[in-house]
Amino acid sequence: MTIEVGGAGGGILKPVAFASAQVAAGASGDVVTATAGANQYIRLTYLMTASSNTESGMTLTVDGVDLFSGESLADASPNATANGTIFGVAAGYGSTVLANSARLLKEINCLSFTLTKDTGTTLEAIDYAYETMEAL
Repeated sequence: MTIEVGGAGGGILKPVAFASAQVAAGASGDVVTATAGANQYIRLTYLMTASSNTESGMTLTVDGVDLFSGESLADASPNATANGTIFGVAAGYGSTVLANSARLLKEINCLSFTLTKDTGTTLEAIDYAYETMEAL
């Protein structure tokens, strides 16, 4: 078996910028959005509500594809079973072990992403973090 390392689109990436923030409750439409520059990539590493409540009616679009549509963004202590409608992005939860984390992604690598509140305004604040990456 041969495993190709590198090649078209492959290789080692390095962070060149980092963004993290909290969007206050009351946001509508496109709540969080990011687009990579030329020869750059985005690594979304955290996307959850800032409280112990989920936020319903959210759509996460990655590179033009609705990855999660009209579902609930996970809270700070998520319970996202495989057959549920809760999603989130988080690399880790400290010492907490999550038995129901089937719909929690460790990270998302992409060229762009948008988190949208489908109708109305958010009831919860939303935390996010992402890195902008370039080839080493």
